[in-house]
Amino acid sequence: LYAFDGNDESEFGRSVAVYSDNVILIGTPGCNYGSKFKPGCVYMFVKRDGRWASEQKIISSKYESGALFGYSLSLYGERVLVGEPHYGY
Repeated sequence: LYAFDGNDESEFGRSVAVYSDNVILIGTPGCNYGSKFKPGCVYMFVKRDGRWASEQKIISSKYESGALFGYSLSLYGERVLVGEPHYGY
C-alpha cells in the first residue's frame, strides 16, 4: 500500500489501524495539503475482490500546520479516532 500523493517526508505508516480483514487506516502525520505544512492526514484502504484500493483521504477540519493529524489511530467498525497531538500549539 502507498499514498497516491505522498512524499518521502510524509511519515506514511506512522500509525496503522485494521478492522476485520478488509479495512486499513494508515496515519500520515507529515502529510502536506494546500498551503499548510504537515497538518497530517489518514488514508483509508478497502479490500475488494482480494485487492486493496485507496478509498479515501481523511484530513482534519482545522487545517493547522504542524498539528500531526494521523499521529495515532483507532478503528472499530465505522468509528474512527484520530490523534492530532500538536493541534492548538
